[in-house]
Amino acid sequence: MENIGIQPIYLIAQIINFGILVFILTKLLYKPILKMLDERKHRIEEQMILASKMKEEFENDEKKRQQILISAKEEAKKIIDVAKKTGKKEEAEIIQKAKNEAQLVLEKAKVEIESQKEEMKKKLEKETVELASEMAEKIINQALNEGDQESVIQRRVRDISKLISQKI
Repeated sequence: MENIGIQPIYLIAQIINFGILVFILTKLLYKPILKMLDERKHRIEEQMILASKMKEEFENDEKKRQQILISAKEEAKKIIDVAKKTGKKEEAEIIQKAKNEAQLVLEKAKVEIESQKEEMKKKLEKETVELASEMAEKIINQALNEGDQESVIQRRVRDISKLISQKI
């Protein structure tokens, strides 16, 4: 080996140095780096697991949110339907109440008109009788004596009252 320029003592020393260097690098550098890489690998795996769990939770929460949204829409629709029905019912009640009040007003007006009509009828009858009496009195005073006047007046008043009753 000496012929090729290799000296065995140096070769053994280099092999020992290389072994020591490998041992030192393994103990001081490779193991801590490998340990750190393993820890990082474990953290990444844990984060991946955590991320997948969070994704599942997000999907579950999204499904729950969609279900809640759907049920809220259904509930809102039911509330609106109930409100519409209630509104229509109240509208019908208000219309019926207004009709009833209008009917009462009409009935009161009819009663009042009828009473005014009766009052006017009586007043007209009274005025007619008074007018007829005055006319008859004037005519009778001019033509008849007192006894004849009285009987003619009574007869004419009765006739006029009957005529007025029949016409009204």
